[in-house]
Amino acid sequence: MITKDGNVEIRGVSTINAEKKPLLVVDGYPTQGDLESINIDNIESITVLKDAVAASIYGARSSNGVIVITTRKGRPGSMRVQYRGSTGITLKPQVSYLNRASASDYIDAEIDLFNQDPNSVLNSYNNYASLTEVNYLLLAKQQGWKTAKEVDDRIAVLRNTNTADQLQEHYFRHQFTQQHNISLSGGSEKSSLNAAIRYISSEGNSVGTSDNRLILDFKNDWRPVKSLGVSLFTNINYATSKNPVRQWSELLGFTSTSLIQPYSPVVDGTATPRGCSPAT
Repeated sequence: MITKDGNVEIRGVSTINAEKKPLLVVDGYPTQGDLESINIDNIESITVLKDAVAASIYGARSSNGVIVITTRKGRPGSMRVQYRGSTGITLKPQVSYLNRASASDYIDAEIDLFNQDPNSVLNSYNNYASLTEVNYLLLAKQQGWKTAKEVDDRIAVLRNTNTADQLQEHYFRHQFTQQHNISLSGGSEKSSLNAAIRYISSEGNSVGTSDNRLILDFKNDWRPVKSLGVSLFTNINYATSKNPVRQWSELLGFTSTSLIQPYSPVVDGTATPRGCSPAT
């Protein structure tokens, strides 16, 4: 079974706090890695063990099942080079499908709530709580920090600001993924070589996200005499990833404590910083 998080479960959960992942065995050797560390283009066969036989072979570590993977071996003959590549695109999200309230409607709701209990906003301000820009403007007008015209003019500007559209244009993007695999295979009856290098690159749907992985497999089988064989298998993984501190879901939450509101400009930087004093 593949869970919603992308994890593999073979036998289910044996106890509440037990390890759920199955044991991964590559070319006869149990590993601590996961499936992402395996070059899928360099796999010869896959066997899934889920019964008592697995426990008799691999012990207690196989209580959640075993995935046995055999990688390709070098074939006798001249050296052969193969290349396989692919690329894909995932279109950027359409924020309009969320059907959020407009900036003007959101501002009207904030004004109504403020008029019901203005002191609650003032108390929040005195206790250094974060305020939305509209709440701060209404409070500034009430306390005489700003004139009514200054506040009304600024709110009029905010009513015509669409944060979702700005995020759609400047923050979200199409996700591009590319995969490249080069393999070499060849040798003789006494010695054979199989090597493969796989590169995976992905740019996320939001600016500042990326995921890159390089997998190198090297297998050398040597048979000095007919009754003796020596095999060397090496798997090297190198991965880098970048993610913003703030996830896109935090930018589109649109609540009184959200990072930004439906009217907060995210491009021109004209929004009043949250938590600023009246003199700022």
